[in-house]
Amino acid sequence: MRLTTLVILAATYLVPPDRELIQRSDDIVIATAVATSVEERPDHSIVTRSFLRIEEVLKGVRARDSHLVLTEPGGRLGDRAQIIPAAPRYEPGKRYLVFTETDEQGETHTLGMQLGRFALDRDLALRGAIHGFDPNLEPYRERTRDARGFIDYIRAIVAQRAAEANYFSGVAQAFLPAPQASSPYSRQSYLYVSDIPVRWQDPDVTFVTTGSVASIDWGAATATAMAQWNATDTNIHYRHSGRNDAAANGFTPDGINAVQVHQQSGSGFVLASGGWTTSGNQYTFDDELFYDAAEADVVATDWQGVPLTPACWNSLLTHEIGHTLGIRHSDYDLADINPCTTPPLDCSNDAVMEAFLNCTANGALQPWDRRAATTVYCVPPSITTQPHDQQIGPNNPSVRLSVEAKGTLPITYEWFAKPAGATSFTSAGNGARNSGISATT
Repeated sequence: MRLTTLVILAATYLVPPDRELIQRSDDIVIATAVATSVEERPDHSIVTRSFLRIEEVLKGVRARDSHLVLTEPGGRLGDRAQIIPAAPRYEPGKRYLVFTETDEQGETHTLGMQLGRFALDRDLALRGAIHGFDPNLEPYRERTRDARGFIDYIRAIVAQRAAEANYFSGVAQAFLPAPQASSPYSRQSYLYVSDIPVRWQDPDVTFVTTGSVASIDWGAATATAMAQWNATDTNIHYRHSGRNDAAANGFTPDGINAVQVHQQSGSGFVLASGGWTTSGNQYTFDDELFYDAAEADVVATDWQGVPLTPACWNSLLTHEIGHTLGIRHSDYDLADINPCTTPPLDCSNDAVMEAFLNCTANGALQPWDRRAATTVYCVPPSITTQPHDQQIGPNNPSVRLSVEAKGTLPITYEWFAKPAGATSFTSAGNGARNSGISATT
């Protein structure tokens, strides 16, 4: 049986203030993860169940020393996997502050996916890479929280007492773009890595669009975002072929690469996410192992009452389309959990792929983005068809030699010739791709 993997790389959130997160949660607990299990549902989707032992109850009716079972989408089961990095995971033995919600089927989930999971590390409450907007539609930047101060604030809000959110201890570490023009880092170092990273073996891909956004031309914005990645010195060739409402909603594999937008009233947490499906086929490229991508999708929600500017939509689309290429956040690690450190990773806090939505960029790639694309998708040139041997003589005083090659454009050639009686070859000029050079006696 072939491994089938669905990857949803990252989410763009409308991040609520902590007060709203507290008020909307069903339960808030401090707990230690003890075990996980992976199950397949009747519809063949995969879920991961995390079992946590409750140490302290901040909200809700759960009891201390009881177990909390969280059901989250995705996981690996035998030779099948559904990998969803935006879905929260709990590592056995580690302590967490968890905000939960319970669905109509009675299953309990982390509220707002990554938004409701805080790892308790020393004196801090840490959330992973959060990309999106605050309630004022300003780009959101995650800040670290003092754990005890945050917990005291939660208790006060639950008890309906006055409280100030004065527990923030700083912002995520910032990084300057690396100065090099070309990257010394590996392809895998720019990709989200679960077990084996996913990379298009041939990123020549056609997309359709579905849905519409009142403030922008959705198809044109999609094409503009794709053009940013196409303009890198790579073999990336994403194209928009028009509207096709036959594309399945969400990330259901249907053989159609789609950039979707859905209308929904009210406010919510997830504005957009991007990812792909892979058949599980593995290949090696320059001694690095990858899964080959088979289908890519971007899913966005046009929340009524949350009017994003065209510049913000452009940056959001370029960012999410970058995730369909496999590219990670520029300022977080390969698992999207910890702030990026350099070395061994190339890090930047000035990139479209940063976990901070840069609306002022208007979707334009920055140096880090271009380095990532060039490293991951630059194909070394190789000769596919050598020139055919030809003779030059009195009856055939000139011939034309041609060569064919593959690799990232532009490709140029240097030709060498050795005249009769000469002992070595000398340069005979340069040529562009698929061009030839004349030789004369």
